[in-house]
Amino acid sequence: MPFAVHLTSANLAGMEPGTILDRTQIIQGDSLPLIKGRSYLQGLQLDMFPTVGKALTTAGAKYDVELENVATILMNPPFTKVERGIQQYVDMQRFREVCGGEVGLWGHFMALANNFVNDGGTIGAVLPINLLRGRESAKVRELVFSKWSPLYVVKSVYNYGFSEWAEYRDILLIARKEPPPANHRVKFALVKHDLATIAENDIYHTAQMIKAMDSYRDEHLDVESFSIEEIRQRFDNLMWFCGGSDFRDREILVSFVDRFEGRLELFPQGYFREGYRPVPKGVSSFLFLTRNLDSSRIEEAFLSFDAENYEGTIKAQSKAGVDYEIEQDALTRSLRTNIGLTTMDISQKCDYIATRPYRLLRQVTRASGFHQPVGFQWDNFWTNLVRETDAVATHVVALCRVNPYSPNTYLFSFFSDSKMAPSNLLEVIKEIDPIKAKAVCALLNSSAFLSQFFLLKEESTGRYIHIRAYDLEQMMLFPKEDTVDRLAAIFDRFRTSEFPSLREQLDTQFDQRYKDYWDERRRGLKSLFSVLSEPVKPAAIRLAFDQAVCEAVGVSVSTEELRALYAAIVREMIITRGLKSD
Repeated sequence: MPFAVHLTSANLAGMEPGTILDRTQIIQGDSLPLIKGRSYLQGLQLDMFPTVGKALTTAGAKYDVELENVATILMNPPFTKVERGIQQYVDMQRFREVCGGEVGLWGHFMALANNFVNDGGTIGAVLPINLLRGRESAKVRELVFSKWSPLYVVKSVYNYGFSEWAEYRDILLIARKEPPPANHRVKFALVKHDLATIAENDIYHTAQMIKAMDSYRDEHLDVESFSIEEIRQRFDNLMWFCGGSDFRDREILVSFVDRFEGRLELFPQGYFREGYRPVPKGVSSFLFLTRNLDSSRIEEAFLSFDAENYEGTIKAQSKAGVDYEIEQDALTRSLRTNIGLTTMDISQKCDYIATRPYRLLRQVTRASGFHQPVGFQWDNFWTNLVRETDAVATHVVALCRVNPYSPNTYLFSFFSDSKMAPSNLLEVIKEIDPIKAKAVCALLNSSAFLSQFFLLKEESTGRYIHIRAYDLEQMMLFPKEDTVDRLAAIFDRFRTSEFPSLREQLDTQFDQRYKDYWDERRRGLKSLFSVLSEPVKPAAIRLAFDQAVCEAVGVSVSTEELRALYAAIVREMIITRGLKSD
């Protein structure tokens, strides 16, 4: 964009208005093909509406920019994801070997920076927080933490990140281009200023404190340093080192997780898989019958039903209020969504999915607005559907996509006595033993899960979190054989108990605490931290359930210790739920 060159030149000139700029070295074009040792035509754009290729000094002379290695690179690369089709516009092959084929455009810019910075030089970048976790960014993470020596990883607490108006969390990374020595330590910092209002002297003071302190805690900044060896041990998910909003609370969570060392194990590889993904677009409207447990549960459902009538049909109702009698032998037990499920046992609360054509299918598809794509064949569709629903049939599921701050989120795992074929909004747990499935369900709803979830969770989009199979596989939540029966008994004891929303389980006064905290903070009152420091009041069922699960696996925990854990999670939930994009 030629105009971007003009704006960049104006910004540079505005930094030192008293200095006359004869020329600038700003290249207009796609950066990824740039090669050092080459010359590129560009320069100062003098016109308000410049044209491509006009590169002149203020005296009107043309000149080239010669690209060589530099000592320092600062960048805020584009975050565009591969799935948005960016490869149609830029070359995504040049650095594929270095950064992989799944990472967004930012990963390719990291490889480009590696080509242009001197050995021992410094790279500073605004990057997606997903650099720190996940399969897609693994190769870039390997570059940063193995070929470079990261010095600082800085995360904003009260804003999504350092990019203006972003709603995708980012971090500041500062690294030196050299392999980390054996004794290298990386500083992780949490900046607890509102970036929209932070003063210049606060910026300077924060930077100096991050540089000077190896471990530091106050109301505006937390700093902690970790050895490169510690980091390598948790390389698949480095959120362990900066997850959450306060390092004191992180220490509470880590201490609690450590108590399960040797009591629980990691899940076996391949223990999870995605539920049935309805394709092509629109088929879910005529396939799924969603059980009407409350209004929130059927908001996104085209067909809903109140209960089975055990006479061979189910009376489903469309969004428009039209009734359809659907024969039950065309349906298979399923779970479309977790919304509205307040008990761990959903044996009598399952949804349904059609696995063969039913009598009123044509009327329903017409009413739902489904349009057959080119090449769509009904016979192949139903054959594939049966094969895929058979493959995902299970007794127990875990959430795949969750908003833990929502009043409609109650539990993280559900069990059914009879198998069900869940949608891809759930993770299928491939446990064939119903007793062990109960044990796993109990653990996935316990504080053992919550503590690890809030340490390792995805933070890229703030409230709405995608729990992937590889996230679960990094958690110590698989029961040892000698605890399975005890955990299954705990499940049976609580299987039909109604749990309030997660936020009310942890603190029955969550909503009022959230309101008071953010009211005080936005008014700039100095007493704002007193709201979060007040003791939480957890629901009795949450305390009883967690104490029972901990006892079943041989971990002794007091009510006071659980309250401290809940308070740490509540503080994190309140701050994250109030994230600002500016």
